[in-house]
Amino acid sequence: MERFYNPLNILIKNIFRIKYVSITSTILILVLIAIFIGQGNVKYAMLLIFLPFLLLILIKPLFGLIISMPLILYLPYIDIFLVSPWNYIIFLLSFEALMILLVKHKIRLNRFSKKILFIFILYIFLTIIINWINGIPVKKFFLDAVILFSTLLVGFCTMFFIKNEKELKIFVYSLIGFMSISAFIGIMQFIGIDFFWKLREFFGTAPAIAPNILARTRIPGLALYSIPFGYQLTSIVPLIFGILTIKKERNLNKYYLLITFIICLLALMATKGRSAIIAGIMGIIMIAFHDVTKKKLLSLIILLAIFALIINIFPRRFEIHRFAFKEYTTPLRISAFIISGKAFLNNPVGTGRNLDKYYATGSSSYFITGQMISPHNHFINILLYYGIFGFLLLILFYWYILKGLIKIFKNNKSNLLITAIAVGLIGSFFSYIINSLFHNMGPFLIDPFNWYLIGIALFLLNNYRRYPKTFFKE
Repeated sequence: MERFYNPLNILIKNIFRIKYVSITSTILILVLIAIFIGQGNVKYAMLLIFLPFLLLILIKPLFGLIISMPLILYLPYIDIFLVSPWNYIIFLLSFEALMILLVKHKIRLNRFSKKILFIFILYIFLTIIINWINGIPVKKFFLDAVILFSTLLVGFCTMFFIKNEKELKIFVYSLIGFMSISAFIGIMQFIGIDFFWKLREFFGTAPAIAPNILARTRIPGLALYSIPFGYQLTSIVPLIFGILTIKKERNLNKYYLLITFIICLLALMATKGRSAIIAGIMGIIMIAFHDVTKKKLLSLIILLAIFALIINIFPRRFEIHRFAFKEYTTPLRISAFIISGKAFLNNPVGTGRNLDKYYATGSSSYFITGQMISPHNHFINILLYYGIFGFLLLILFYWYILKGLIKIFKNNKSNLLITAIAVGLIGSFFSYIINSLFHNMGPFLIDPFNWYLIGIALFLLNNYRRYPKTFFKE
């Protein structure tokens, strides 16, 4: 029997082949250039800097992922056409991934990966429903859902476009390198060199969000402000430590990892963020003691000795009293937990993303009438905003990530690169979770940088777990 061919399907397949995608994208780029020049708008013309790279991004998607790193790390606050620059690259990569899927009809997803992605997509729909039920303006909660979805695309594209161990190593080392640049600038800010503060204010601050006097009380590197900077560092430091102590690298790579580790660790200390520093150290300790060796134990002792030395040399700069929990915010945090508990009991399915109920408005203060409005806890915030269902989704999300990484570590001990990255990620997520217990950021409340790490974990799950399954049937 002769097979029936649908002409429309054949046409779609041919149009969506990569070479046609490249030609179509080039034409679109030329049209965009004409529009920008016609408008004569300097701000929008900034996109022209990135346009020559777009064709290369389509040919080498990994290049696009790497280019997106400094945009997320250094320029998260800039909007062009109401969208941050990194979104353009991620949307382009997502478009290319979609075209590839339409042609190949398959994507390899491990059962852990499917559950992780499904949980987050379900969470996005949950946020829309609960925000709508609580009367939050449609424009506001729809924009929030779109931003959440864009962060998901960061992880998806990372998972999709890393093809082998060589590309994995290039991606991870690039992420470490870009983070180290921001960390080095943070160290210079801590020392007090004005040039690096000015550089940070030029590249990394929206004045309405972080006034100059506030920005200089805590070093932010090139991040938007100090708290996301601490999140980034507390994630990267354990990852570098895991690779450095497990993978037997050649001299050049070994020195690269060692230098970046020292820079990022010193910057982490210089943030003066209690939860970030403590979480980073706990992540390192977890990695060092998962399989104790003389090398790891010696490294840990040296690190703790350096940390104690620096703290004692600069006691005032590090504000030791904060680490002893003797400052005035500690009792306020307890009050915040009590207030949050009452709010949850009154709204067990969530109040929606109504920030005005929990945050001070019109100022940068965390307090109103002597009480802390925010519980400063990512998990409790999810419990407040999206109720018990959102909270359970967050727990399951981390459960499958960590469980999957542990299985990868156990089943791939002969592959030192995969073992090192898996162990580093376990320490990284462990540190990130601890830091999230004292701050409001997290993958469920928009953190695109963290989705790079989630994307790496998804790649490992899809390629280094047994019996991978296809999401789309051939």
